[in-house]
Amino acid sequence: MDIFNYSSIHIEDNLKDSMAMNISIAKSVTMPASGDPEDSCAMDISLVGISESVMHSNPSVSDKLRNEVFSEGISLCQPNQSRKKNKVKGVLAEMNMCRKSQLTPRKSLLYDAVKIYRQKNLVVHKRYTETRTRLKMADKFINTNKKSLCGLNQFTRQFIESQIRMQPQKPRGRRFTVDDKVFALSLFKQSGKAYKTLSKVFALPSRKSIMDILNKIPFDTGINKRIFDHLKTAVKKLKNKLDRYCSIIFDEVSISSSLQYIEKNGKVIGFEDLGNDI
Repeated sequence: MDIFNYSSIHIEDNLKDSMAMNISIAKSVTMPASGDPEDSCAMDISLVGISESVMHSNPSVSDKLRNEVFSEGISLCQPNQSRKKNKVKGVLAEMNMCRKSQLTPRKSLLYDAVKIYRQKNLVVHKRYTETRTRLKMADKFINTNKKSLCGLNQFTRQFIESQIRMQPQKPRGRRFTVDDKVFALSLFKQSGKAYKTLSKVFALPSRKSIMDILNKIPFDTGINKRIFDHLKTAVKKLKNKLDRYCSIIFDEVSISSSLQYIEKNGKVIGFEDLGNDI
């Protein structure tokens, strides 16, 4: 450690008031062991004994002294703000080796295994960080818009929440709930072309997905009893008893004689003209 001290600079100025001034400048530079003065520098500059009477009586002298003191080219050394990032040591560096060829065959196999698992660990850590960030953003969004969503009806709220979940996902990575598929099926049955257009704007299930859920509904010849059970449940919710009286009308259906084998049921279905035997 080297310390340089500049002190006791005595300046006497015989002016009209015969005033004397003592200016002491103390400069200390601390040198680190590495010899780089940029890492840590300290400087103290103090002006001692400047009489206020001189400052007021002769401003030109005080200005001259100030300019002489601060024009010595003294610069303060600031520590290096840009800190180097700590690099992660490699496996060979931790073993105090430079090349893989220095390892024995057994250690070489262990070295390859450690490298693979380290890479997997980095990938998992990255995914964990991204997922944690997305969860924080989702919580923030839900807390911010919770009041707005509570004012909507159930179907609208479910649709908005579904879009928030599915829009960031890739088309093949989207996982829709049963309610989402039922809602999409109702749209598809209204108009297939309209559903195709809406699929380009919103994140909706594919046609195959909604047809799969439609095929899971058991249909057989005749009147479906489950439809009437659903109608009974809907009618019970009507407050006015007069509204419970209604008529059920079956629309015309264009059918033709044909046979079709259903593999999952093991049945052959189709239209058969029985003539007057019914």
